Amino acid sequence: MIISGSHIVLAGRFGRLSKDEAKRGLEALGAKVTASVSAKTDLVFAGAKSGAKAGPAAVRGIPIHDEDALQAVLDGREPGTPPPSPPFTGVPDERMDPGQALATLENADWSAFRPERDTVPLREALRALEHAHGVTDAHRFATARLRAAGALLRHADVHHGELTGHALSPDGRHLAVGSGTGADYDRGGVLQIFEVATGRCVHAIDAVMGGVGFGDRARCLQWSADGTRIALEYNTNATGVWDAFGTAREPIADAFFLASGRPPGMAFAPDGRRAFVYGGGSGFLRNVIVAMHEGSVAGPPDAHPEGTPPIEFREPPEESWESESDEPEHILDRAFWSRDGSRIYGEAVYSHAAISLDVDGQRVSWILPLDEDEDAAPPEWSPDERLLAYPRDGRLVVADALTGETTAELPGYPGADVLCWGPGGRLAVVDPAGGIVGIIDGTTGEHRHDLNVRASPSNPRGADARSWAWSPDGARAACVTAEGRIEIWSLAGQPERLRVLDGISRSRPPAARCCSPAATSATGSGSTRRSRWTRRPGRWRSRTARSSRRPAARAISTPGSAGRSPAAAPGRSAGASRRSSPTRRTRACGRPRRRARGCWRRSGDAAARRRRRGRGRRPTRRPSPT
Repeated sequence: MIISGSHIVLAGRFGRLSKDEAKRGLEALGAKVTASVSAKTDLVFAGAKSGAKAGPAAVRGIPIHDEDALQAVLDGREPGTPPPSPPFTGVPDERMDPGQALATLENADWSAFRPERDTVPLREALRALEHAHGVTDAHRFATARLRAAGALLRHADVHHGELTGHALSPDGRHLAVGSGTGADYDRGGVLQIFEVATGRCVHAIDAVMGGVGFGDRARCLQWSADGTRIALEYNTNATGVWDAFGTAREPIADAFFLASGRPPGMAFAPDGRRAFVYGGGSGFLRNVIVAMHEGSVAGPPDAHPEGTPPIEFREPPEESWESESDEPEHILDRAFWSRDGSRIYGEAVYSHAAISLDVDGQRVSWILPLDEDEDAAPPEWSPDERLLAYPRDGRLVVADALTGETTAELPGYPGADVLCWGPGGRLAVVDPAGGIVGIIDGTTGEHRHDLNVRASPSNPRGADARSWAWSPDGARAACVTAEGRIEIWSLAGQPERLRVLDGISRSRPPAARCCSPAATSATGSGSTRRSRWTRRPGRWRSRTARSSRRPAARAISTPGSAGRSPAAAPGRSAGASRRSSPTRRTRACGRPRRRARGCWRRSGDAAARRRRRGRGRRPTRRPSPT
């Protein structure tokens, strides 16, 4: 972090030092500390109740750091690196008997215990001791010390309703899984964090008001680039940001603009301080950028203005877009923020277009018309965000994601429902109806192979999981078939089916486990099979759309640790079910959408449809933690 010569703002209240001390320390390092955020501000250090200053910085994309980062800078350390601390000597050796292990724990200096450093080694040592001698007094002593320090021991699987979505952290270490409320709406939903390497549930936030995500909406969970914050669409139509490993049930920040029967869609910025949500009134694009550092942001049509004013995007030149719709406003769904923070990409489902937005310029970069066939595969961007693939007029089109210009056109696959990019520009076109999967080189536009495999149908607009997954190196792939089996293919050279796994049962046995590290499959009642590769080569994970109960589990950790502790005990929060009639747009062609898509039949004028859009109720407000 460059401090010398930077313009810095100190926002909020700090707990370990005064603003005067911080200002003197930063100025001694060559920084210029100013009182308010301006165009010259380079970064902000934010303490408690910093929304008034940090909000304008967040919406502008100015980096915001917490008090720990400020303390690290003043101590001469790089932010994120822990201060020097004495080693913890209380981890038993695997060769110790129960008496020796207990003595080691009793004689240890527990003030030197650092959760992010010592939790995992202690857990592994106690697991080895249990394997050899069962649960001993050493286990009880360690548990008592950790509970006294604030650790909460809880059941690892607390889902009350159907799983509604998942998202892999950017570093590939953790998988976030969200669920709805089940039959008891007031009980709330659950956010779980799994450790990919072991398959263990290492954290959970229970009683998320109104549930996490929605059963037929994709990308309802999104991580920040550093993996510390996670944005959720919750309570049907609100967007909130949580500390991914914190214990608070309420969000750090939330946004609300429209009460509808479905989540309005969102994209979470890599910096974790901004979000792209429904809420604009430009007459062209109904999405805006809002500050999500802390506190609440709200506005029309269903709420009074609150928080830092949002940023809207300017309309493109008229000649850049011709629409047959009598409703010019676009709503971006399945949106995501580019990794460098400069672009927002997404699909305007109800106006049949793919759109790129320039964040810094606050303008639309390009718009590409899409087929109006709602069963066609949606547009997909490559992992490196250089290429875009989409079906158009019976052809498969590959375009430059930066400019929107077509780079290749190939014969289409009429029954394709998924376009899945892999490493190195490889593209899988999954056609369950035709019983084939086409392999395309997206960088050259060359057709490579057609695999004879009938994949299980996917719904990429309504679910995060797909029937096809590439391995991290792109040399192999896995496909869930219509029969429920999992085929593993080698695609390094000539295609070869390596093996076929039995797959996932549709019925739930009495003692089924969800995401068990020892199990080869997960089970769920009435579920749809979905799969993904983990970031570790050769590791395969499957999951179902419904959760299953898990036997009681033990956990030893502390909240917020890098060992990823269990969260607060299950609780409840108040809320009212608003999953009533959906209020999204009709198709431009005038034909009614399928009811399952959540749209009204076409009737009346645009004003009448806007009135219907606001029939839901705003989520119950609670003070955000500061």
